[in-house]
Amino acid sequence: MNYENLTVSQRLNRILFGAAMIVFTMMASATPLGWLAILPLLATYPVFTGIYGTDPVVEFARQRVAGIAHAINHLRISGHRSRHV
Repeated sequence: MNYENLTVSQRLNRILFGAAMIVFTMMASATPLGWLAILPLLATYPVFTGIYGTDPVVEFARQRVAGIAHAINHLRISGHRSRHV
């Protein structure tokens, strides 16, 4: 399993974006209380994925696409033809 699926620039962008969301929350005084609670919670995902260098959603999507590509390739090699042509 590949534990680092993000490039250095992607990691840096995620950390900066998450930090900007947190800073915006700290600086905004006229926003509703709900925004003050939800923005830092949302900011934790890009910050932690940037720090650790891996994104579980991206890894899951890569595995799904690889599985689908393998199944399509297997059908193509076996000579399966669709009946709905």
